[in-house]
Amino acid sequence: MLSKGIIFFTYLTITILLTFLSKSINSVELTCNTYKCDSTHAKCIGYLNATCLCDNHYDTYPEDGVTMCNYTKKSQLQALLLELLLTFGAGHYYLERYVNAIFKTIFWLVGIFLFIALRIYNKDNNNDNDDDLDNKNDDEDSGVENLSSNTLMVALFGCIFCVGILVWQIIDIIMFSLNLYKDENGIDLLSW
Repeated sequence: MLSKGIIFFTYLTITILLTFLSKSINSVELTCNTYKCDSTHAKCIGYLNATCLCDNHYDTYPEDGVTMCNYTKKSQLQALLLELLLTFGAGHYYLERYVNAIFKTIFWLVGIFLFIALRIYNKDNNNDNDDDLDNKNDDEDSGVENLSSNTLMVALFGCIFCVGILVWQIIDIIMFSLNLYKDENGIDLLSW
C-alpha cells in the first residue's frame, strides 16, 4: 500500500513539474547574445554569436537592441483587399500610413463635393437659360441644343477627376500587389 502511494505521489509530482516547465518555457524570453528573443515568435540560432531568427509573422520594432521579434507584421492580402474594395485609402489606413490615407480621402471628398456642386449649379443655370430661350423666340427651332460653358466645365472636371482617381487607384493596387508598400514603422508586409 505504501509503495502505491509513493508511485502515485511521484507520478503527480512529475506531471506537475512537467506542466509547469512546459508553460514557463513557452513564455520565457531566451537570451541570444545580447538580445532577448520571445520563444513563442523566434528561435535562437547559433552558439557563440547567437542570433534571433523571427517567425514569418513577426519582426523587430523598434530596433532598440534589447527585445527581438516583438512586432506583428501586417498582412499584404488584407491591405490589398481593403484598398481594392474601399478605394478612398482604406489600405493605407490599415497600414497606419495616415498621410497617404488622408490625402486620398480628401481628394475623394473634395472631388465628389465639387462634382455635385457643379452639377447643381449647372442644372439651375440651364433652367434659367431654357426660360430665356422660350421667351425669346418660339419660331426658331434649330434642333441643336446649345451647350453652355458650365456644362462643358462639369463634363471636363468629371473626366479629369475620374481619370485622376483611376490612375491613383491603379498605382496603389500595383504597389500593394507587388508588396512594395511598408507599414508606418517601415516593416515589410507579410506576403501572401
